[in-house]
Amino acid sequence: MIEHLEWHNHAFIDENNIVINVAVFDENAHDSQLIEDVQQSLGAKQAICCCTFGMAHIGSIWTGTEFIPPIPPSPYASWIWDVIKKEWVAPISEPIDGGMYRWDEPTKSWIEIIVQDESTP
Repeated sequence: MIEHLEWHNHAFIDENNIVINVAVFDENAHDSQLIEDVQQSLGAKQAICCCTFGMAHIGSIWTGTEFIPPIPPSPYASWIWDVIKKEWVAPISEPIDGGMYRWDEPTKSWIEIIVQDESTP
């Protein structure tokens, strides 16, 4: 008879509440000396069992109640991270007049992309 083991992911958090490593332990290691040893070897401030708080990834931010995925690099220096939308936004909204636009960082403005109709002489 094969014994069923349950697996637990643990996130190891540094002093800035950033996940520095994630490891999987079987249920026999859950809350054991092994987890403490790994925590110490990594220099982690704490180890958190992900089974209660959701999946963690290296670079995620621990808020005390959840893991927030790492923020991707900004596409432009002037753009701001929107914590609600969880995306980078331009300091000026893109026009919504049906045209196509690209961001111009030097002027910090949207520039319309003109598409020429090849059927017009």
